[in-house]
Amino acid sequence: MPKACTKPLKQQPFQTYRDPETGRWYVVRTPTPIQTLSSTLEQPQDQKAG
Repeated sequence: MPKACTKPLKQQPFQTYRDPETGRWYVVRTPTPIQTLSSTLEQPQDQKAG
């Protein structure tokens, strides 16, 4: 019997929208989540440059 996955799903870095008048699809980048941003800011400077 299959086991349920317990890992949270990863958020995509974009959203898609469809214009109902033209039928065109648009891709819009979403901002970086606060948790990821704060963990990036906490890294020492020499690790960021690499």
